[in-house]
Amino acid sequence: MIRRLVFATGVVLSTLASPLRAQLVSAGIGPAFPSGDFDSQLDPGNGFYFTGRANLSLLFLTLQFELSHVDWSWEDTSGEASAKVWQPAINLGFRFVRVGPVRPYILAGVVGSSQDFQTEQYQESTVRVGWQAGAGVDFSLGPLKPFVEFRWVDLDGPGDIHVKYSPLIFGIGIF
Repeated sequence: MIRRLVFATGVVLSTLASPLRAQLVSAGIGPAFPSGDFDSQLDPGNGFYFTGRANLSLLFLTLQFELSHVDWSWEDTSGEASAKVWQPAINLGFRFVRVGPVRPYILAGVVGSSQDFQTEQYQESTVRVGWQAGAGVDFSLGPLKPFVEFRWVDLDGPGDIHVKYSPLIFGIGIF
């Protein structure tokens, strides 16, 4: 019993003594599924999502700085239509205990967005704000950390549209 207590105390103290540090840089890609009035009013189909991230970790919490891009192209009654969104974001994540090579996590954050809509209804480029939340799992393979993540993103959009979509992200992180 005392041996376990000494070991647990050592693990906690060594973790607390390690400073806040850049632990992981990661990138991912995947489809972005539109939802809500964004999907019903514009019918953009699935988009393409790309993200790059830098993470600062301490214990089980992660502060994530992210830049992502999502792109939709489709046909509407006037011909070719598109929506392109660049999103810088700050997320706070919670990493659960790793079980073998697998560790689940959750995150939520604030998103800024630079949106460019070129459709029959909307011809505008604007800067908007919103939020996102997500859940995922990463896999430990030495210095590589492949991950799979699902997010819910809600941004103010043009006119009365909320740009809601959910990317399914497949990526890899590197120490």
